[in-house]
Amino acid sequence: VLGLTLSLGFSSFIYAAKENKISQLISAEENQKIYEAVKNELSSFLEIVPVNMEKEHGFNNRAEFAKAVPASIYRMVGVDPYGKVVATNNYNVIVAVNGEYRAVITVSLENGKYELQSIGGAPLAKELQATESVNPIATGQERVMLNVYKYSATFVTNLNANTAIENADLIPLESAKMGLNNQEAGRSAKPVYKLSEAFDALIAITYY
Repeated sequence: VLGLTLSLGFSSFIYAAKENKISQLISAEENQKIYEAVKNELSSFLEIVPVNMEKEHGFNNRAEFAKAVPASIYRMVGVDPYGKVVATNNYNVIVAVNGEYRAVITVSLENGKYELQSIGGAPLAKELQATESVNPIATGQERVMLNVYKYSATFVTNLNANTAIENADLIPLESAKMGLNNQEAGRSAKPVYKLSEAFDALIAITYY
């Protein structure tokens, strides 16, 4: 019986390892597809930005459009009013110029094709670059952006292939910190949260 248990345990470990590797490969493949889609459409997409509104979209002038390239990719995940994770078909792709994060493009998966939907988020792009500099991504990890819709709070995490988002270390961005900070309650935002902890803290502050 012990031998069978050890055998099954080892087999389960091998299976899990294979599943994690497949998951990582799928994630890497999808990110490459998104990167190529954005790269191919970026210059024409940026032309949608109205003249004289380049700075509002993160660029000093239109000449910088030619230097813009896709950088980090975040899979977007939502949280419903009850604290449950909701999958989306959306990704946020950072646009960089000479290594500096300038804007955020939202990409959606429509009929098997990645399509660029909107551009903006210059302050968010800068915040993400600062956050990434102190939280570098490791091999096999995926960048995820989690939005708690009810409280307009956004978190990011470098997610391991074998980790559920509910168990990930979530880093609050400024939108989340605004909701988590509460001077009257003598509480300030922590560096990281688990999902249930963050959701409960947002609820508690709302009803304080």
